[in-house]
Amino acid sequence: MELGALVCTPAKPDCEQCPVSGLCRARRVDSVDLRPVTGRKVGRVRIEMACGIIIREGRIFIQQRLGDDVWGGLWEFPGGRLEDGEAPEAAARREILEETGLQVGPLYHVATVQHGFTRYQVTLHGFLCQLTSSAATPVLHAAQEFFWVRPAELGRYAFPAGHRKLIEQMGDREWSLDFFSKNPKNR
Repeated sequence: MELGALVCTPAKPDCEQCPVSGLCRARRVDSVDLRPVTGRKVGRVRIEMACGIIIREGRIFIQQRLGDDVWGGLWEFPGGRLEDGEAPEAAARREILEETGLQVGPLYHVATVQHGFTRYQVTLHGFLCQLTSSAATPVLHAAQEFFWVRPAELGRYAFPAGHRKLIEQMGDREWSLDFFSKNPKNR
């Protein structure tokens, strides 16, 4: 018998049907109605992040996180937390350079998504961009591997939820700078 699920429920404990009521301290001290004692809810820590979706010749740069890192082994677009007072676009550009050594041109806002996990509430800003030199080779500082993949291939890779939401936001839209550069509101 599952006492907590069927007999001693928080909303309506049935002490008369409980096979261990003689051992129950709450019943002995007449505090059944004060149980269960719930902990204080802790608010979520807000984190703001930005990432760059780098396009080269119709392919998208993805990198695999280090195995001992948070979300180790998952694939992602290069990015990270905003520093104090830093704009999302500046953070995306900085993170791309720090993580890959790559220089990118203008950044175009794709989407901003919200994602909550454990005790965190993350706001993730995604920016589409391209390399300033198509011959540039990434030098990984925060990942173990990288690929240039077609948009249709992104579903083959495991991404953290926030990055998956960005991919879903892009949906069937054109994964090219042409689309975004023609819409100045995206800059």
